[in-house]
Amino acid sequence: DRAVLDGLRDPLLHLVRNAADHGIEPPDERVAAGKPRSGTITLRAALIGRQVSVEVQDDGAGLDWEAIRKQAIEQGLLAAGATPDEATLAGMLFRPGFSTRTEITTVSGRGVGLDVVRRNVQMLLGGTIQVRSAPGGGTMIRLIVPLTLATVHGLLVRATAGAPPLIFPLGAVVRTARFRPADGEQVSGRLVWRPDGPGSRPVPVARLHRLLGLPVPEGDPDDSEAQPVVLLAPADGSAGIGAALLVAEVLDEIEVVVRGFGPPVVRLPFLTAVARLPESGLGLVVNPTDLVLAAEGVSAPSVAAAPRPVVAVVHRTPTVLIVDDSVTTRTLEKHILESQGYRVRVALNGREAIRQIENEPPDLVVSDVEMPELDGIGLTEWIRAQPPPLARLPLLLVTSLASEADRMRGLDAGADGYIVKSRFDQRELLATIGRLLRDRTGAPPPPVRPAGVRR
Repeated sequence: DRAVLDGLRDPLLHLVRNAADHGIEPPDERVAAGKPRSGTITLRAALIGRQVSVEVQDDGAGLDWEAIRKQAIEQGLLAAGATPDEATLAGMLFRPGFSTRTEITTVSGRGVGLDVVRRNVQMLLGGTIQVRSAPGGGTMIRLIVPLTLATVHGLLVRATAGAPPLIFPLGAVVRTARFRPADGEQVSGRLVWRPDGPGSRPVPVARLHRLLGLPVPEGDPDDSEAQPVVLLAPADGSAGIGAALLVAEVLDEIEVVVRGFGPPVVRLPFLTAVARLPESGLGLVVNPTDLVLAAEGVSAPSVAAAPRPVVAVVHRTPTVLIVDDSVTTRTLEKHILESQGYRVRVALNGREAIRQIENEPPDLVVSDVEMPELDGIGLTEWIRAQPPPLARLPLLLVTSLASEADRMRGLDAGADGYIVKSRFDQRELLATIGRLLRDRTGAPPPPVRPAGVRR
């Protein structure tokens, strides 16, 4: 499928460059380790049923698991003293901005840009990523993607009675089952279940309609009899069960033609595409990776787990000022940020933004560049010319100007980041805002609540 090929091009290019730059050791180190002076990078591709497996493997030093663990703790992604398995640590490498605040080169080299691999493979292609590494034995990264994006073989469910049908890609579904609240147990305040019996690995249990932000139906069966549950594979693509999602009804196993979301939406929380159903209108294709992460609580690390004391005592919800003369862009960005718990104010141009900042400074500004009265560059220069602490106010430019010259003009003016609207991805927006709030103000982003589909 041409769309799959196009979606794999950037991830493969990045993985091969990454293996050459950071996986293969310098010649003298290889000789000292008893290896040939020249390293080897191997690419393999195979057809597995309805899926394509592509591997990039190097014979370098392998991943430094301890360095990855320490950095994850430093960034608040893991609790202090945590000793997660290698699959969990490998997943950290694909988080946006994971290595931007460390001097550990073995990690930063692998982390920068790997979120692009995850975005293309998991979010755009609906595939999975597997990582295998051994000390001194190199690293293998396997991408497993659908053979075609034209059709999806999926499991049709309803999150609540009467709600629109949803489609789980069948490749991410381990099996369906029945769950009774009495079968679960509370671990660290979270409901978990051992679907394979006593002694098996516990998995988080979550209600699908709550993850999606759908209205709670009357008579929400929290304490009722057995309910349908969909068991999903782990988010990192490893074997086993990652999460158990309670649904109102399992309808059918179907094959449907899907269409992805186009600009300016690009992507909605927990959703990847829309499909026309044979007899019941439209259905939405869910992103199982995002749902598993939300069920695990991975996307909302505890504030108490953050390493810096100032983070642990900040409880005020950050305020973001959106400055854009386009009502469509303002509304889209406002919805994305509010759905994640931020307080949001809006301004139509730089001049109005200055009045608001002078009256009540926000914690961060997201601004367009081309606007009447005062553009985003002028607004950026005005902020940087103010006395501290206002001069340090984080500012992110989100604009349709895509050339390198335009980007450098914005950064030279003092902007902290530059996102092009034609390549807009809300994950990148949220990750950048969260990083700027931590780096510039010491404040964490708000506790992330799953962004849902508003009716």
